[in-house]
Amino acid sequence: MSFVLPEDVRLIGAQCDEANAFWSSDDRTVTICFEDADLSQTTFEKAGDEDPSAATLGAERATFYHELGHATLDTSIDPADVHEYDLARMYNFQCWIYGADPQGNAFIVDEGLVPEDRADSCEAEYDRMSRAWLGHARPASA
Repeated sequence: MSFVLPEDVRLIGAQCDEANAFWSSDDRTVTICFEDADLSQTTFEKAGDEDPSAATLGAERATFYHELGHATLDTSIDPADVHEYDLARMYNFQCWIYGADPQGNAFIVDEGLVPEDRADSCEAEYDRMSRAWLGHARPASA
C-alpha cells in the first residue's frame, strides 16, 4: 500500500530536550525526538518487556503514524486539531500497552492506570491495531 501526500514532508530525528514528537505545519516536517525513543526504551525495560528494543520500535512506529496523521490532515484539508482530550488519550495508550501483554503488564490495571472496566476490552483493541499496523494478528501464544 502506498500513500501520496500533495506535497513532500520531511522526517527528522532530533535532540529536543524533551520526550516528544510533533508535526510542524510551518516547516512541513515531522520531528521525532531522540528522547522519546529513550523514554520508551527505559519504560519497556523497567516493565520487564521480553524485547524492549522491539517494543520501542513499535512505539516509535506508532508515533510516526500519529504525526503523519497530523501532516495528512494539514496538507489535505483545512487545518484541524484532531487530538482527543489528554486523559482519554492517556487511557488509550495505557490500554493498548496492557492489551499487548495483559499478564506482563498487569501492573497497569493494578496501579489504576487503566480502569478495570476498560481493561476488559484492551486485548481486543490491541489485536485490532496490530492487524491494522502490521497486517496480521499476533501469535496465539502471546
